[in-house]
Amino acid sequence: MLAQSDTFDQATYNAAVAHDLQIGGPLGIDAALQQFNLDAIVAPTGSPAWTTDLVNGDHFIFASSSPAAIAGYPAISLPMGNSFGLPVGITFMGTAFSEPTLIKLASGFEHAARARLVPQFLPGLPFDSIKQNGSAQKGLASAEEVMARMSRMRTNESEKARLSRARGR
Repeated sequence: MLAQSDTFDQATYNAAVAHDLQIGGPLGIDAALQQFNLDAIVAPTGSPAWTTDLVNGDHFIFASSSPAAIAGYPAISLPMGNSFGLPVGITFMGTAFSEPTLIKLASGFEHAARARLVPQFLPGLPFDSIKQNGSAQKGLASAEEVMARMSRMRTNESEKARLSRARGR
């Protein structure tokens, strides 16, 4: 039996958990945030969604949230677009107790990108509907449009803060 052949004892297990917590937290996410003066780490949530394959099973490739999950740190995932009609997500990860910052970042991205697609049942993959009239699918903003919206949002927030300070608030 596999359980009887396990050569790990409690001390080895505890050491492995402590090591994982260190490389996920203080030596991982915390170190990267501090070294590069970041508020959050942003990465694709994982590989694009896959279709069901009843013969070969799932086609899972990767997920970016493992370090945050191991360290017990917050992470927020939301839609950032699609690949051949299947959703692709983006994840914002931060240090312990950084939920307010992550919520602001994710909310800003969600507002600027407007990437959520209404769920629907598809009889097959819509490979031929990715481009309509030679341009990106309607409703999805280009990267330049998203960056311009986010820049305008930052400018508006800076202006609000300046006016607030001028009023003595």
